[in-house]
Amino acid sequence: MKSLMTLLWVLLVLIVGQPVSASTDICHLASQAVKMEQKDIDEFYKAHVARRLLTGRGVVKSVKQTAGGAVKGNYQVEIICSPNVIVRLQTNEFWVKRQNVVKDATVSFSGECTRMHKSLKSLVCVMRATIR
Repeated sequence: MKSLMTLLWVLLVLIVGQPVSASTDICHLASQAVKMEQKDIDEFYKAHVARRLLTGRGVVKSVKQTAGGAVKGNYQVEIICSPNVIVRLQTNEFWVKRQNVVKDATVSFSGECTRMHKSLKSLVCVMRATIR
């Protein structure tokens, strides 16, 4: 009986775990909204993206130090997830230097998406995130 319960638990984790992990990948989520109009993107953002801890992976397009304001060492890292999805990470100097973030490097990140919008043919996600 115990081994049957263990087997059922493992199957449940495998069946339920896959969709859950895919639903937290910002690159995957954003790719679903690429062809939407901005009004629909706003609704999609509220329903599927807002207030969630999201992860992603992509190639660094650029690394720019932003105007400091009250906090020094802020950076914007632009990452290409796919040909039509761009993620703009707002992060700090610690993560950029620790992970040696440079143009053309592949990085993983996690954080919160604060905004999604169209830019030409691409969908841009602005995130406050850490680079892993």
